[in-house]
Amino acid sequence: MQPYSPRLPHILVGPHPQGGFIVHDTRTGLRAHAATREQVVSFVAEHSAAPGYRGLGDAVAAVTKAVGATPCTPCQARRAALNGLVPRLWRR
Repeated sequence: MQPYSPRLPHILVGPHPQGGFIVHDTRTGLRAHAATREQVVSFVAEHSAAPGYRGLGDAVAAVTKAVGATPCTPCQARRAALNGLVPRLWRR
């Protein structure tokens, strides 16, 4: 399994024997099977902030959801990247 990105070394991604991907968050021990790349990006976006905290990407996602924008794959990737930059914006 390889790190998802250098900014998120705690999230590992590898191939699943039956197709798709295995995604593993080493901080929490949570593992998931993702059938598509979009599901991998969604998992990373959800688990990229520090445990017990909401990151900057989570704040931006909450604002865009409140405005009525529907989330897309680039939005999830941006959320994960922003959470990697500022993982502790506020406590959950």
